[in-house]
Amino acid sequence: MDYSGEWGSWSTPRHDRQIDLGDLHALDRHPYFDRAYLASRLEHFDPHAYDDARNFPILDGSSRLSPYLRFGLVSPREIYRRYRDSGVPSFLSELGWREFWYHVMHYFPECYDQEFLDKRRAIIWQNDPYLISKIEE
Repeated sequence: MDYSGEWGSWSTPRHDRQIDLGDLHALDRHPYFDRAYLASRLEHFDPHAYDDARNFPILDGSSRLSPYLRFGLVSPREIYRRYRDSGVPSFLSELGWREFWYHVMHYFPECYDQEFLDKRRAIIWQNDPYLISKIEE
């Protein structure tokens, strides 16, 4: 689809990807996703360690704020205000990209099955075992 010049026309959400409420299992108390954990995480998260530690699962380097953002327990603005003077622009940049792609997927759900930009949809990907083996060396 060509979206040039159609900024007022938005896609409708795809309801086939929604979960039926009857399929959800509620716990009396989730070990992480409650307001007390969120407050503790906001208090103790060190954005200065973010760049070096976020890509290593063994380290506690990510913010772990994504589910709280997703379900509205904290707003991106609140996180931005808290960490804007931290001197770590990469964390705030990642927060911005997270919000950007969340909105892209909401308003353009066809991106689940195809590239967002029309010019990228015709890329022919190489699946050459020889070239892949060179990457792994």
